[in-house]
Amino acid sequence: MRDYMAFARQHISRVLHRRNEAGPVRRCDLAAGLDSRSWRYPGPMVWTVYELDQPKVSEFKLDVLRHRGAQHSTSVNVRIDLRQDMANALRSGF
Repeated sequence: MRDYMAFARQHISRVLHRRNEAGPVRRCDLAAGLDSRSWRYPGPMVWTVYELDQPKVSEFKLDVLRHRGAQHSTSVNVRIDLRQDMANALRSGF
């Protein structure tokens, strides 16, 4: 399992790097959890990442990242509980 996770992380990073070189794009991470890829991406990013998750999860993640001195400029944190009414939440444009 560990080898698979390492492979998947490297593969996703390569794909995102190639996509970043192609120009601006928006990406949406539903139930982003504690994933911090958009905070760790090396080099300038030309995309905007919308990270959707429950308010308490988002708050905890942002507190930890700020405490660690993480900086970014391309993530938009959307605090929403998608278990309630996902369709309306997405239609509203967050």
